[in-house]
Amino acid sequence: MDIPAKVSTIATAGRAILFSGLIVMIGFLGLLAIGVQIMTSFAIGGAVVVATAVLAALTLLPALLAILGPRVNAVRLPFLERRPGWLSRPAQEPGTSDTPSAGGAAGRRGFWHAWALAVMRRPGVTIVAVLLLVALLGWPALALKVGVPGADVLPAQSSERQGVAILHKQFPALMQDPIYVVAQARDGGSILAPGNLEAVDRLTTWIAAQRHIVSVTGLTRVAATPGTPAPGPRHLIALYSSGRYRQVPALEQFVSSVAAGDTTVIVARPDTTLEGAQGKALIYHLRSGSAAGQHLDIRVGGLQALSVDLDSALYRNLPRTILVILATTYLLLLIMFRSVVLPLKAILMNTLSVGATYGALVYIFQWGNLGFPRVPFIDAIIPILLFCVLFGLSMDYEVFLLSRIREEWLQAKDNRAAVASGLEKTAGVITSAACLFVIVTGAFTFASLVTTKEIGVGMTVAVLVDATFIRLLLVPATSACSAAGTGGCRADLARIGIDHLAGAATGTPQDWAGEQPLASFPVASFADLAAVRHHRPVTVLDVRRALEWADSHLDGALHIPLHELRDRIREVPPAETWVHCRSGYRAVIAASLLQAAGHAVVAIDDEYTRAADAGLSLVTSTAAARAA
Repeated sequence: MDIPAKVSTIATAGRAILFSGLIVMIGFLGLLAIGVQIMTSFAIGGAVVVATAVLAALTLLPALLAILGPRVNAVRLPFLERRPGWLSRPAQEPGTSDTPSAGGAAGRRGFWHAWALAVMRRPGVTIVAVLLLVALLGWPALALKVGVPGADVLPAQSSERQGVAILHKQFPALMQDPIYVVAQARDGGSILAPGNLEAVDRLTTWIAAQRHIVSVTGLTRVAATPGTPAPGPRHLIALYSSGRYRQVPALEQFVSSVAAGDTTVIVARPDTTLEGAQGKALIYHLRSGSAAGQHLDIRVGGLQALSVDLDSALYRNLPRTILVILATTYLLLLIMFRSVVLPLKAILMNTLSVGATYGALVYIFQWGNLGFPRVPFIDAIIPILLFCVLFGLSMDYEVFLLSRIREEWLQAKDNRAAVASGLEKTAGVITSAACLFVIVTGAFTFASLVTTKEIGVGMTVAVLVDATFIRLLLVPATSACSAAGTGGCRADLARIGIDHLAGAATGTPQDWAGEQPLASFPVASFADLAAVRHHRPVTVLDVRRALEWADSHLDGALHIPLHELRDRIREVPPAETWVHCRSGYRAVIAASLLQAAGHAVVAIDDEYTRAADAGLSLVTSTAAARAA
């Protein structure tokens, strides 16, 4: 690979790599907004890995290629070489050209080129079919439940899970996930003071009266011993107040286990399940019972309360996280593609793949299909983690595909040809990358922990849906319905002043490194202009700067500085136009603006022959200028 090839690759593919990496990093860093330590760890670790990979691709890889040169293919495997005619056919498709920019080698089209054209012939049918299929995959997500996993996420043969099962069977009362209500005296006095004991008794009675509460144990409500009736609240209060409870060893031991200083704990055993809505509602109701425990500060804990609090902590900030990720991703895509509509379409497509992933998780794990273990709910961190990670990874394919389509459109100015050629040149890479990713994430499904299986299945389904239904079907189909699918939407940004290519009037060729011109125009000379004028009238537009205008020798030329061209474009007569400028990279900007306004640009006059700096096609013969 020679130096110009490396520079061209970094200017095009390198730009796509940079923006793809930034978008994936945004997905990971969005986890920081959740505010939970485990999510912060995922965010920092994932962002660092992606940043390292991007830096290596933009610096280390080009350096290695420069060192290796042609030797990079020294150990090629002959039987794995791609043959020139593999999956290709010589016929030319209607609506495309035989130029390389329109679909590869002249006169030969690949399988993916034919695929794209077939999809674009009936885009409406393809869009409806894909949306129905993705909706079918995603509809189980409506039944998605989240919670804190217990021992059921462990393998059935593990000693830990077997021990918990024995406890459930032999000692069911111990495995009811009790609720702990901690009461603290507001006056700071002893909880065994008569006034505080009265408040504790009222609170205990109120808790025992709630639905789904099976039993309550506290200072004023103790369990009866065999053969002995349980003492009543009044009797217990009298014993505590006088200190005579110390004369009963069992009672003294009980008091020391549930009370200390100004604090006591009340143990309530419910009949609700950990993941059930009734258990969560009970926690919220107990926390609202401050009126029943006057003069006491109440805190509710236990495994059920932990599940409620974790869900609240995770999903309280989720809307903000989603908003940050979507807004930042949209801005990056806006900068990259200079299109208002295209980023919105990309975000909607990514949302489809994430929704299909959630539906697959519910169908496989909550409903227990495809041989995977059935669980009552999905781990609470999984939906958030998958959204942030998969949104960036899915957008990675989108950026790669649309970047190539945009490059093709800038050369061919043909929407169908650009989509077909862009898909042909990227589909193989996208499919191969997806297969590699599926191999890695698919290995997670063989792990022993259900949580790890959920991550593996979720990522695998998302990548498969995204790389097949979305990128290979929905993207070309929607692109066929609108020119916004390629580069045609850049004009909307030029009108509002966002596109710096349309508004810049100064700079050097180095300032435009990595940018593709809006179009490719023939370049000619003064002599060619005279020859063309001899055959037909041509409007000459001189877009040089004011200081350069003094030495102009173009008769009858219309002078409009480049930075004023957008506002004064109506002054250009509606005829074939010859653009004159001292540098090609400025001339092509002016010519592109004229073409976008409906003017037929015959050629551009690059006085100092710097057309190559702007990537223009160099045409110097009079015959070629006439043909233009």
